[in-house]
Amino acid sequence: MKKFCLIAVLLMMVSMAFAQNNSYDIEEIYLAQNLKSGTLGLTKRGNSVELEKILVPVKVDTGRYSIYIQRVDTNLYEIIGKDIFIKTKYCYEYTYRENVIMEITSIYGFSIGKIYFDK
Repeated sequence: MKKFCLIAVLLMMVSMAFAQNNSYDIEEIYLAQNLKSGTLGLTKRGNSVELEKILVPVKVDTGRYSIYIQRVDTNLYEIIGKDIFIKTKYCYEYTYRENVIMEITSIYGFSIGKIYFDK
């Protein structure tokens, strides 16, 4: 019985730790470039799609930034008022015009920093 209670308490602590996680890895930062109307692109499967913008990787100085973002796609957020997009990893935050902290710790690697949501 003691083992069962101990396991139950440990599982609750682990689940609470995951539930309170409000930071996510940043994979890349992109600068958007607007395109002429009618510009086409090709998908990996060879299908043509009309493009509005292309996102070009850009290096950002290390530091902490207070920004407003909105979600535009899975793991992709736009910094409001800028033509800058943030690609995250495993981020499931649905947000529109939310103030967050973006911390850039490196200009290369698996993760270049973290984004912190206030929960």
